Amino acid sequence: MSSSRKMGMEEEQQRLYDTAMEEIERNKGKEYSYDDARELVDQGKTMASGSWRMKVDDRGRLWLGQLLIDLSYQWIMPTYIPPVLLLISWHKVTRA
Repeated sequence: MSSSRKMGMEEEQQRLYDTAMEEIERNKGKEYSYDDARELVDQGKTMASGSWRMKVDDRGRLWLGQLLIDLSYQWIMPTYIPPVLLLISWHKVTRA
C-alpha cells in the first residue's frame, strides 16, 4: 500500500473518530459526578465520559473501556481508577 493511501486511510479513520466523539458530546443528556455515576453503574447502567465508558458485567465486576481510533472499545477490569476519571462528568448511554 502506498504511503499516501495509508495516510488517507488514517485521516479518514481520525475523521470518523472525531465525528463519533462529537456525537457522544452532543447526545449526553444529564451529567453525573463519578460517585453518582458509579452508583448507576452498580445498578446496571452504562456510563460514559468522552472516550471513556464504565459498566458492570453480569457477575458485578467493573469494566472500564476507552474508545479506540477504530471505534471499538478496549475494555479492562481496572485495579484502580485513574484520578482524572474521578474529576470528569459522566452521562448514561445504551449498553456497549
